[in-house]
Amino acid sequence: MENVKFDVDRITGTITLEKPKLLCLSIPYEKGWEAYVDGKKEKIIKTNYMYSGIALDAGRHEIELVYHTPGFRTGLIVSFVCGILLLAISLRFCAKDKRNAHL
Repeated sequence: MENVKFDVDRITGTITLEKPKLLCLSIPYEKGWEAYVDGKKEKIIKTNYMYSGIALDAGRHEIELVYHTPGFRTGLIVSFVCGILLLAISLRFCAKDKRNAHL
């Protein structure tokens, strides 16, 4: 790959091939990575027992790899719901303590 750029959760670059090939990346194969070739989502293939690869046709291609932390969205929703529940329970106990203080 050429013109490779690294961001926190994204890797981009270009590649030109004379014939179809498998692009083997030194990125461990794991959930969370998505590959886009020329803007189209492509399947990531497990290569060499532990690395990621992308099957490419001949020609010039723009490659983009994006990482999304697995379970992040679910964890965010669970944390938000628990925070709301904690707030509701705290408000209820505060209101109960105020009522008992007047007695």
